Amino acid sequence: MTDENKEIQIIVDLIVSDYKRALWQHSRRTLLIAMPVLAAFVFLAVWLTASALLYGNVSPALTWYLALGLPPFAISCLTIVILYVSYGKQARQLASLNERTKITFTATELISDSRSSAGRILLTKFAKAVETPIDFIFYQQDKVFFPIPKRFFEDGADIPRLRKILTSNLGDRAKLLSSG
Repeated sequence: MTDENKEIQIIVDLIVSDYKRALWQHSRRTLLIAMPVLAAFVFLAVWLTASALLYGNVSPALTWYLALGLPPFAISCLTIVILYVSYGKQARQLASLNERTKITFTATELISDSRSSAGRILLTKFAKAVETPIDFIFYQQDKVFFPIPKRFFEDGADIPRLRKILTSNLGDRAKLLSSG
């Protein structure tokens, strides 16, 4: 078996922080849109409040700006707090159900084997795979995914080999970091 066709075997034992990272990564696009909007509302509220304090008057226009600007700001802040709390709860639940799992990547499949279950899935069946600096996140569907932290890859050559396997099976659905 050539080095490129060699199976990659890892033992994965996920913890709460692994799940939290994957959940936040999944929400990244939404947060990238929400954060500038939140920043604009913060800037507007601070600027209008500072203007009122500096000039000593609260004009009707300022009252309307604050009345219209503060609710979206409060909702944005509340959304981030709710996400933080719910992702923590969800990550703890997932970690409590986690089992040590042997995962094998072949040229075409992901094979998993744990104490209570075993399975095989063709890599072409994944909706996408995303590589972050810390994890690989495999999406079976848009909102169904699981992380595999890079710390479980003991052989330094396994990550570049996995990138090649994912690229050959997923094409542009493999969102990978550059290998250099």
